[in-house]
Amino acid sequence: MPLEEGQSSGAERGNIKKYAGLVHEIGIVKDHVEREKNRHGLEQESLKAQLRNKEKEALAVQKELSVQLRCAGRSYQQLLNGCRELQEQLDAEKVARERDKLPYIDEIRALKAQLNKGDKPWRDEISKRDAKILKLQEAVLTPAYNVAYMGWLHQKAQPREIAFAIDAVA
Repeated sequence: MPLEEGQSSGAERGNIKKYAGLVHEIGIVKDHVEREKNRHGLEQESLKAQLRNKEKEALAVQKELSVQLRCAGRSYQQLLNGCRELQEQLDAEKVARERDKLPYIDEIRALKAQLNKGDKPWRDEISKRDAKILKLQEAVLTPAYNVAYMGWLHQKAQPREIAFAIDAVA
């Protein structure tokens, strides 16, 4: 068996020369891959550093916004409280005005009631006179209408009857 090994070792040496260019190319590819690996490693470190910087900036911005939001929340709460207080004051003033108006409203009602009681005799007299005037107008106008309808021209008689009726009412 050792002879077979010896023979095969010589054949392998001849084959190594055949693959010498391939080994050289593999070395070149290996170097290229390692350079790419290093370059990508550096890029990755650079990106990680950028990410850390952006996270720091984002954290600082977030803190600032948080402070501003708290301040705005307090300001908004103060505005709400101020509006609520103003509304309560307006409601209190409205109730006070309504309460102040009540005596005047009662006084106005009492005066109107007195006025209506004092007017009653005059109103009765006016309604009686209105009724008389209507009766006299009906009495005067009905014959005048009949006369005009029939074609008679008693123009001077009609104003005298109306004037007579008005004097009787007054």
